[in-house]
Amino acid sequence: PNHTRSIRGAYWFNAEVASIPARYYTHVYHAFLRSDNNGNLLLNAASTPTASFAQTAAKFVAHVHKGGAYAMLSLGGGMDKSFHVFTPNAVKRRRYVNAVLAVVQKYGYDGVDLDWEHPRNATEKRHWAALMTDMRTGLDMLARRSDKKYWLTAAVGTSKWNAGYFDIPTIRTKLDFINLMAYDYIGPWGGDPAGDQAALATASYGGHSTYKALKHWHDLGIKADQIVIGLPFYTRACFGYKPGQIIQKNASSGKRTMAFGYDSFVAYAAQKRWTYRLDPASKVRWYRSPGGSHFAAVDGPEAIAHKTHFAESNGYRGVFCWATYHNPGQQLQKAMAREQ
Repeated sequence: PNHTRSIRGAYWFNAEVASIPARYYTHVYHAFLRSDNNGNLLLNAASTPTASFAQTAAKFVAHVHKGGAYAMLSLGGGMDKSFHVFTPNAVKRRRYVNAVLAVVQKYGYDGVDLDWEHPRNATEKRHWAALMTDMRTGLDMLARRSDKKYWLTAAVGTSKWNAGYFDIPTIRTKLDFINLMAYDYIGPWGGDPAGDQAALATASYGGHSTYKALKHWHDLGIKADQIVIGLPFYTRACFGYKPGQIIQKNASSGKRTMAFGYDSFVAYAAQKRWTYRLDPASKVRWYRSPGGSHFAAVDGPEAIAHKTHFAESNGYRGVFCWATYHNPGQQLQKAMAREQ
């Protein structure tokens, strides 16, 4: 692959290596290599339903390279809370970085992606910056030895709440790009108006949107060519809510949101006889149950192609998906790839 091509990224998680259609992508992320509170890598933790991270790594890298994509090592993840604990200690932080670099070398990864969700204050912002700086320094040392480019990226949030403490100078000077997690705008945590969990534009009844997320990052000084926009290969269905009603945390029985992978939801909707209309502007499929008590806004192939075109035509670095295992039928993956 070349380094200047528009990014098509994919996070691979909780599935067999052979299921990855690497030919559709420029970068495939092996998610996730986690660590304990002392920064020790958990290489024996499960990576697929049948194998550990260490057992999967070499097979993953070989498969992705065969498909013509870069094999990225993704660290942390939403469930990993260890970064808050060990990064204040410079010795533990550097030991962690050295261990990660050893894994990169041993298995042949092409770079590192950090998914720290998320620095919560000015102190953790400094620790995030120190960790990324140490990682960049280490990757550059490997590059000089091997005459190979190593990528460094980070998954980031979309608002002041979950993206208020990433260090901007570090992003500009140390990272190749950031992966904007442009989804989960609604969920069981409540407080948001029921609607599209990955809305590109803000709905008439308010709520979060990717437009707002991009403005947040642009206002901080990050330009479009360093942002890769996330596309969800899953939805969050709203049961017992009308669009615009505020989702309640721990709501009474019958009111809830539920996450479905794309393929799983399409099968569920067919079984339950939900029908959809295609929004002409957003290209989102708005599904409703018989009787209209439940709904789901779903990014089908039309919305995936629309968002990808939006990213391309507005100068963004590209798009990525979470995650390949939600779409074994590959309809969304093909829609994303077609827009190259």
